[in-house]
Amino acid sequence: MRLSRRAIPRLAQMICGAHGSAGGFHWPNFPYRSSWYLTQFFYEDCRLPYKHDGSTRITWVTEVLRELNEGKVTDPDFLPDDLATVILELLTSVELDYPENHQGALDDINRILAKDNLQVLFDRGQYTFIKTDKPVKVVEAAVLKEALEDFVRYVATDMRMSFWRFDQLSDEYKWTPRPEQHAKNLLLTFLNGRFGESVYTFEEIRAGAGKIDVYVALPKGEKVIVELKMCGHGYSETYAREGLEQLAHYMENRETSIGYLIVLDSRVRNFSKGFSETENVNGLTITARIADLRPYVKPKKAPRDA
Repeated sequence: MRLSRRAIPRLAQMICGAHGSAGGFHWPNFPYRSSWYLTQFFYEDCRLPYKHDGSTRITWVTEVLRELNEGKVTDPDFLPDDLATVILELLTSVELDYPENHQGALDDINRILAKDNLQVLFDRGQYTFIKTDKPVKVVEAAVLKEALEDFVRYVATDMRMSFWRFDQLSDEYKWTPRPEQHAKNLLLTFLNGRFGESVYTFEEIRAGAGKIDVYVALPKGEKVIVELKMCGHGYSETYAREGLEQLAHYMENRETSIGYLIVLDSRVRNFSKGFSETENVNGLTITARIADLRPYVKPKKAPRDA
């Protein structure tokens, strides 16, 4: 297959990087490349026989990509071999030299590949091109919000007791091992089942001084950050509220205004206490939702500290 006509100039802009002359384009996740660095990128990094001739950068790179787009294709379902090399090297250069921009760069690349039913996956340091059988469905932020509301209800009604094990010695319920990881796994599975390849979900993406629990990239470029926190039965309200500060930090780092805190609350006597539906932190509005994880039907049967 060949990359579509519209995708070529956008990919060329990313390779040129940052700002075009007179504000012609803006790709902040990619570094600026002068003439010398363009030669280094194609000739040394990609090992392709192209050296910049001193002409206008964007024009020259666009022509190189058009030539590569007509090159050898080993697998007819995917891009020409050398063009694929260029795309993966472009992502690798950001990953190694500007790791804080890597997820944004991957999102940018995938947005232009989506029209050709292609995506690049990054997992455990490896890149893989995958084919999508149909065009990516446009999922709006409001639709994702509804899905997260449904997830909170799903956890409370269908998956509540999967977070618990009954300890015979103490005659009490105790958390299953790593309950927050269990919650993340459930959320990722839920979103994949609801949207499939129409949204891109990632876990443990680094952002500033920490790691995002679940990062969702929507087809129109909107970025959503979800933090999950346990509360009750050993997890204090203070601990759960720390998720608000973490979210604000991640949102600022990823330059998004959409953040969700999902509190998995097991407090029998103080359920949902201390949280509002919207929380303001550092000028950012965070949506908070409470999932009912109380393991006791009758409060009198719960331990005093539950």
